Amino acid sequence: MKVSVLVSDVDSQGKVLLAAHALCNQNYPKDFYEVVIQDLGRYTKEELTLLKEFGKQHSQLKIISRRGKNRAEMMNDAVRQSTGELLLFIEGHCIAHPEWIRNYVELFKNNKIQATISPLKTVPSDSLLAKAQDDLFWQVRKKMRKNFIHGFHFDFHNSAMRRSCFDKLGGVNEKLPYCGEFELGARLHQNKMRVMRTENAVWHHNLNSPKNYFRVISGQGMDKTRMLFMHNEEFIQKYFPATFFSKLPYLKKFRIFFLGSVLLLVCMSCLGMLTAEKLHFPKLANFFFQHFAQNSHRYGRLKALKEST
Repeated sequence: MKVSVLVSDVDSQGKVLLAAHALCNQNYPKDFYEVVIQDLGRYTKEELTLLKEFGKQHSQLKIISRRGKNRAEMMNDAVRQSTGELLLFIEGHCIAHPEWIRNYVELFKNNKIQATISPLKTVPSDSLLAKAQDDLFWQVRKKMRKNFIHGFHFDFHNSAMRRSCFDKLGGVNEKLPYCGEFELGARLHQNKMRVMRTENAVWHHNLNSPKNYFRVISGQGMDKTRMLFMHNEEFIQKYFPATFFSKLPYLKKFRIFFLGSVLLLVCMSCLGMLTAEKLHFPKLANFFFQHFAQNSHRYGRLKALKEST
């Protein structure tokens, strides 16, 4: 089976070279898979130079650069330029083990499977920020498993999908650069194609700075609001429960006020988190981090309301 590995560019945190090395040294025939690294302009010149040199040694490695495009647009471009019948998704700060591709290929010998998602293992860190982030990440995952519909969650960190399935759904919604894969998973489920869970884990590096985390989480908040206006209320409440439907008129009217207030809370919680980390108070750092994440998400949601006016 021909496989295309699509490496998404969110924030590689300097790990893209490790990711590329792991992907180009898989226990799978070199002529039967390709590694497509997407460059949105976040890699350093040194990283790009080394990746190009690395590509001279590994013919299956390709780099696609599309400045000015968002992550969802880039992913659709990468799929169009790829040749595999099976699409594997991973991000530039995740490290795959040598059997990663082979394990997915074995799974997809079952023709009933259309899409899968697999777990992440967090790279151990002494940083209180990283530990707090990891704790919140697993809290969210646990809540999703308990409260949300099973078989719809899809994520580009570590997942796979048949090309025929991706094409049938029209790919990733390009108006959702941060939550496109989640919305894609919901559409899969809506079309009676469930996302299967597997145990084909990869190592995952947490985002390494509050600035990067704020960018990603507020971006996800913006996409959640955009989805409200793309789909009907039934779709949103089924897959992405939104409690502020009834509050939309007030939020729109007083958006500037709420936006300023939430941004202030973001700054205060970030300051508290960094102070707690410096003083080595893990529980306090965890507390402030959760508020930082929550308010970053709210900020994104409020900011995107402007697009609906």
